[in-house]
Amino acid sequence: GTVSAWTQVVDEKLERIALLPYLLFQKMLKKYGNLDPEDYIVYRCQTSETSNYGAINLHPDRLSNVLREKTSVRLFSHGMSDALPTFSPGVYEMDSAASHITADVSRIWHSFGGRSITYAFPFPGPENPGLMRRAVGLELYHTQRADGHMMHGYVENQLNEFTKYPGGDGDYRTFCLAYSSGDSCINRIAIIGCREGYDDVRYATLLKRQALAALKSKHVLIVREATRQLVWLERIDGRKMDMDAFRTGAQYRILILMNLINQLEGGAK
Repeated sequence: GTVSAWTQVVDEKLERIALLPYLLFQKMLKKYGNLDPEDYIVYRCQTSETSNYGAINLHPDRLSNVLREKTSVRLFSHGMSDALPTFSPGVYEMDSAASHITADVSRIWHSFGGRSITYAFPFPGPENPGLMRRAVGLELYHTQRADGHMMHGYVENQLNEFTKYPGGDGDYRTFCLAYSSGDSCINRIAIIGCREGYDDVRYATLLKRQALAALKSKHVLIVREATRQLVWLERIDGRKMDMDAFRTGAQYRILILMNLINQLEGGAK
């Protein structure tokens, strides 16, 4: 009876803890945009860079049960990588990996409908826009097969880890993508790289969508050209490919296929 009563108290506290962020999220959406929370996928972080044993010992299954029954919130973790689904299948639905991830890791998460993202790639510090472009663009999307990253965040007061908390968590030089001003923001060169990286991904996805649709054509020349473009795209290595060369090549191939469709079918699809 004592154990049962204790479990009930723990579960009640767990439910309050689990539901509070979701309720706050609902209020925020309604206040700032009158938006429906069900239109969004909301994730709650349960573990952060702990061992796989720790991921189980925190009882994420009980928290996951509450979230599934009461909300549409899903659990995710920091830094657990490919081992997590093996230790706690069906509980965590996304991992935010520390630094570089691989396509093999992403495939594990995708196998059951989960997601694989990163929160430290590139690791804090680089202002080189070329590095940022590659890392958050084609390398992340195409080579690592990741679903995105969570490098963006808002900090009201910049914290200097070296002077404030020497030896504490995160003793590295952070970097800033943009400064907020009175009515806009001031971009840093790092965010220029992010913007170009996102555009690279847009060209890649446009080419892929167009080519996949063209595979259904009745014209053998269109099917053949679409196949060529898909093979070209699949062979791209986001770690080594010259980004400007990729952008030019993708634009050229999009137009080649579009013009061929227009010529043989009377309009680009």
